[in-house]
Amino acid sequence: METKTIFNWLTELKQPYKTKAIDNTSLNNLTYERNSLHQAVLGAFEWDKSPEGAEYWRNLYNAILDEEL
Repeated sequence: METKTIFNWLTELKQPYKTKAIDNTSLNNLTYERNSLHQAVLGAFEWDKSPEGAEYWRNLYNAILDEEL
């Protein structure tokens, strides 16, 4: 399994998810390494504290899981 920084994983998202996810993630968190896109989205920031809200990110997360399976 490939390990990449959260930033590198998030750049694989389609717009507008990519920009919103990167904007919501602290510079420090962008440097953390994860093994998959869904792990990067899950660990990038606190979804409920984002302007989009938790349901927005949960829907994206679930869509990514469906694609990865």
